[in-house]
Amino acid sequence: MNDTELAWQQLRELVFDVVADMSHDGEGNAVVPFGHIECLCRLAGFAGVDGVVHRLQGMQ
Repeated sequence: MNDTELAWQQLRELVFDVVADMSHDGEGNAVVPFGHIECLCRLAGFAGVDGVVHRLQGMQ
């Protein structure tokens, strides 16, 4: 695996971690703004947050 492939793999793993752990504060507010998470998901080649959630559900 070359450096570019490794970087893409790490980015995709980061996206999984962020979406799987979109923890909320005590009042139900997302800690990371949804728009930022959506952008990160699309940057990693997923169909937004829904695409990542679908992939995570398929892994369980």
